[in-house]
Amino acid sequence: IVTPNRGERWILSYGRPTRDESGRVTGMIGLSLDVTDRKRAEEGLRKARDELESRVRERTEDLARANERLTAEVAERKAAEATARRGEARYRALVSADRPIVWTADAHVRFVTPQEAWESLTGQPWEEHQGLGYMKMFHPEDASRIALSIAAERIREGLPAEEVRIWSAEHGDYRWYRISGMPVRKDDGSAREFVGMFIDVHERRLMEEALAEAERRLREFIEGTDVLVTQVDSTGRLVYVNRTAERVFGCSPGEAVGRQAFDFVHPDDREATEAAFGEWLREQATSVSFENRQVSLDGKVSHMLWTINPRYDSSGNATTVWSVARDITDLKLAETKIRASEERYRTLFMNESDAIVLLDAETMKFEDANPAALKLFGYTGETFRTLPIDAVSAEKSETRASIRRILETELDTLKIPRRLLLRRDGTSFPAEVSWAMFSSGGRRKIIGAIRDISEWEESREKLRRSEAMYRSLVRYLPDAVTVTGRDGIIQYVSHRRAELHGYENADELLGTPAEALVVPEDRERLRARFRQALETGAAEGAELDFARKDGSTFIGEVSFGV
Repeated sequence: IVTPNRGERWILSYGRPTRDESGRVTGMIGLSLDVTDRKRAEEGLRKARDELESRVRERTEDLARANERLTAEVAERKAAEATARRGEARYRALVSADRPIVWTADAHVRFVTPQEAWESLTGQPWEEHQGLGYMKMFHPEDASRIALSIAAERIREGLPAEEVRIWSAEHGDYRWYRISGMPVRKDDGSAREFVGMFIDVHERRLMEEALAEAERRLREFIEGTDVLVTQVDSTGRLVYVNRTAERVFGCSPGEAVGRQAFDFVHPDDREATEAAFGEWLREQATSVSFENRQVSLDGKVSHMLWTINPRYDSSGNATTVWSVARDITDLKLAETKIRASEERYRTLFMNESDAIVLLDAETMKFEDANPAALKLFGYTGETFRTLPIDAVSAEKSETRASIRRILETELDTLKIPRRLLLRRDGTSFPAEVSWAMFSSGGRRKIIGAIRDISEWEESREKLRRSEAMYRSLVRYLPDAVTVTGRDGIIQYVSHRRAELHGYENADELLGTPAEALVVPEDRERLRARFRQALETGAAEGAELDFARKDGSTFIGEVSFGV
């Protein structure tokens, strides 16, 4: 209806005829209840439910994108969504609820005529619900309160509307009803009877409880997460933060609310953040990601990754901005360390004197090579990075076998002392090769270190020939030759030395002290010359008495060289 001041009110009306003793209709008794508040409450509940579901969905999506570590907490979100869905069903039941149940009673709120609607609702027959018998069907806690109101005559102006639990025969349990009643007065103004109604509000009550529980779960979810959740108005002023603000902002949520969110942005990031914020609102962005640094009141710097969700009114003006931020400080530090490690690797890779190559284990093709490798094989970088490993190997089957071995056995490293490789001009050279396997981007890679051992093999061959010539020379010298270590232990003796001391095989003297070849009386003189040779590189010759294997002696002259 429209009130005189042009306001609108919702009215629930019900009427029944009054009859005289002959049954003739003499009038009409009607009851009209102002249910504007109930209608507004129902509309508010519906909007609250929609808003809550939207907030649960938005916050959950934001938090899921921000941090995969929140998997366990997502279970809480699902529970909240399930509760909200139950609330939806209850809301629909509320909308389609039965019409109100009308009751009549005498001036003392006693049933004096059978109440068919009451009996249908509660299953209580007339014999039991007449008088105040109907009170037995109220929940004990509510019955005592209603009885107290009646006894205290608090209903002179009508039975105050309140919600009570009444037994429902259909449901086999108590249900919530809104009960109200108004007096029908005599000419003297006293109450002749009461007319009222029961309105089923059970589903609404359950929905309210479910919404309250969903709100509680959502708040616990937001307050319990380790990501930062904020809400700011269109000017950037904080109107809500969760407890994570204590760690990021260095103050309690209550201290943070009311301050500009930009106050906590690192000075070097503030201008860019404010500019981005203004641009988002001008373009009416609904979801954006952004990264900046936050500075707490005690100076702690945190790198934050934000998911930002502005909300707008029907005119397109921003009303509020919800944001979720994950602390990525540790990730940033890790990235810095990785970059430093990559720089060190690249420096080593580019400046290493040995050839280093990178091979894809699946395709057996080179992916990279350092300058030393390009110089060794005679290729440009662009050409080398397209080559299969066979192109640089003179022993293709052996090379592929070694690669398969490291892949199949998952060896960390495999060292090959000698492998014959090919240069671009077709010449071959011996090389020492070391392979190591690692994974990158889900693919197996092999890094190889290659050292050209051509010069080493040539030097070794020269040394072998020189040693052979030396041994041949020593073998046929007329003088006896003995070689010892710094400890005086014999490492080599010539054939002539063995003959002088009465030994058939020179090997019999290997590993024995050189001083054992001298008689005991001359051993100290031998040691003195030996020490002199170690210190100066040479020692003066000396005549000593030497001992043979059979115990006889002979005089000989000994000289030393280092």
